[in-house]
Amino acid sequence: DGKIDLAVHSLKDMPTELPTGLELAAIPLREDPADALICQSHSERSDNTGNMGILAKTGIEALMGFEPGSVIMTGSLRRQCQILALRPDLKIKEIRGNVGTRLKKFQDSEASGIILAMAGLKRLGIFDNTCLSLDPREFLPACGQGALAIEIRQGNSKIETIVKQLNHRPTELRVKAERSFLATMGGGCQVPMGAYAWLESGKLYIRAMTGEINGHNVRYAQCCGPEQEAAELGREVAAKINKGRK
Repeated sequence: DGKIDLAVHSLKDMPTELPTGLELAAIPLREDPADALICQSHSERSDNTGNMGILAKTGIEALMGFEPGSVIMTGSLRRQCQILALRPDLKIKEIRGNVGTRLKKFQDSEASGIILAMAGLKRLGIFDNTCLSLDPREFLPACGQGALAIEIRQGNSKIETIVKQLNHRPTELRVKAERSFLATMGGGCQVPMGAYAWLESGKLYIRAMTGEINGHNVRYAQCCGPEQEAAELGREVAAKINKGRK
């Protein structure tokens, strides 16, 4: 209604179809898109010298090192699906709230680990050596995770000119592929789904997954092609996953 000039969003929370009259004018440089595993000080130890989470080199290594029955906290169905696909013997405890609230609940719990977005931890300045990265090519993030989106009204050329200076082309291409996958799948927050796109040697790669919340029927697919075909690559990887469902 003209009361503001622009809005800044977390891109992963943005619908793939925007209301009439609005558009995404810029996608700034992406923060770390990975998920992070944080381990409790009282979690299972790999030896008697300290926290397994600190001793482990990667989040996947730490996740695979938990003893059967260990509790992992997350509010994401996508994360739950991938955790149980890797470790069906672990237990998931749902957690809600902002980052600070989740960390406080985790610290006061008997859970062995919690998974949060690396971008949020880094932006809040609370990233340290207890935050172990889950490789986004192995443990797929939400589409657009770590990226911001600047939304404006269509036809506002003055604001568009200013805002477009913040656009980061490589990030734009990567998230375009990821969001194209999401749009093709028709996915929402109730469907475990993830995708990660990256640029390498002049080509755009995208790897995507979908599955069930219990970790069953998890399917992965990957495509690569010219970077200018980002949207088509997103649709192509979705088609591969859908074909595997039949």
